[in-house]
Amino acid sequence: FFLKFLLLGMRRIGPLLRLFLLMALVVASCLAEEKRGRILTPTLPPANALTKWPSTVGMEGIPACDLIKASSPHLKVVTLVYPRDVAALDDDMRFDRVRVYVGDDGVVAKVPRLG
Repeated sequence: FFLKFLLLGMRRIGPLLRLFLLMALVVASCLAEEKRGRILTPTLPPANALTKWPSTVGMEGIPACDLIKASSPHLKVVTLVYPRDVAALDDDMRFDRVRVYVGDDGVVAKVPRLG
């Protein structure tokens, strides 16, 4: 309802008020996204931190995740089926997450990387 009112009523209000309303909508949207945890302030990993785990390629998925967790316990490890789940990924860069890509057979198919 509000969006319909806003779009239809835009012609009747002045340009400064129109700009103010659009800016308020953008700010409200950004605040809502931040509240949901989708907007993150990226913090870079330490210089000596591991950023990829090539030794896990060919391993079973669960032991590979355990190896990554053992080497970097502060990271969140996410397992995805490759290539089926890759199309549904968001493209946000997170330095607190590692994606482990496993094939249909449960074996790591792609080098897990930070991000």
